[in-house]
Amino acid sequence: MGLLLVTENPLVLENISAQSLSMCNLSETDWMHSWIKENYQLLFGKLNIEIIGQEINVTGAGSEGYLDFLALDMATGDTVAIEAKRDDYKHRDLVGQAIEYAAGVARFNLEKLNEIYRAYMDSDDTNLEELFAQHPYNISSINSNQQIMLIVQRSTRNQGTILRLKSSCSFLREQGVDVNIMEISWYTKNLEPKMPVKGDIIEVNFVWEPDIPDKQTKQRRGSSSVPENEDEFLVDKTDRAIEIYRQIVNLVDSLRFKYRRKPAASHITFYGKTKAFMVVEFLDEQVKLRLRLPEDYSNELLEKLKSDYDKLTISDNFLFRITLNKIDNEEMLAKIIFDSYDYNS
Repeated sequence: MGLLLVTENPLVLENISAQSLSMCNLSETDWMHSWIKENYQLLFGKLNIEIIGQEINVTGAGSEGYLDFLALDMATGDTVAIEAKRDDYKHRDLVGQAIEYAAGVARFNLEKLNEIYRAYMDSDDTNLEELFAQHPYNISSINSNQQIMLIVQRSTRNQGTILRLKSSCSFLREQGVDVNIMEISWYTKNLEPKMPVKGDIIEVNFVWEPDIPDKQTKQRRGSSSVPENEDEFLVDKTDRAIEIYRQIVNLVDSLRFKYRRKPAASHITFYGKTKAFMVVEFLDEQVKLRLRLPEDYSNELLEKLKSDYDKLTISDNFLFRITLNKIDNEEMLAKIIFDSYDYNS
């Protein structure tokens, strides 16, 4: 019995069947890779990782020497080798390939990782020091350890392969290799599907739940105070502070530009295309916005800080601050936030 969909008649169910990317002749590059790149926050939110590169030449051995994605664990500084396969992969080849990639990535120094990151962001002005500035981590120890993430499509044609892959990776984990598997399944009600379409269901599951890291990972990470998600960050904040923060988020959403946000130990950072453009800090019921703007920028809502005021001014040049107990002038505030976003893009 598979998945059943409730139709317009709530008493009638409609069958939804698992489908195969390979049988529909859909390439990994067009589908698996695109899903990862467009939805990485949704897929990897529990892991607190950032993708810094795609199609990385690790071994130099032709097309098979290119790693699909390279990421960084923002809590530990570990590199994460991400390899994605549709449902017609061979488990032995995939495991061997992944280990070879991790071994190659282990030789990358900070200069090489910065080169990869700049190419991925398509910007010569960005670097990993800036990416890690909002995280309690010493970047000099970056890439001390390597993780492996295998993303595989599960379908009716590879159940045995999935089991053998899990068995191999379970053994590697017992030997101390930090490896996990993400299974992606595609379901549709179309009888003869040609590709995933709106309304289809994509199911995503980790084989080993990342919310409960194993003992080795806990020891390496230590007692990090970095929250795993925004809700965890807000749990001890006052109702008024949370209300103001939600207003800020709604205001940013109304500007209709592409951004992402991530909590750190004491603040939430808003990132644009290449750089952070705003940091939201909380102090009791007060909410403070830190913004990176041109030094000669002027607005009555802004307080300009000295360049050595704190870490955000010294390392990230967030020289402007707005203290909000309430939002009186949304239009002016929206303009300042947009100007900061535009300046950092």
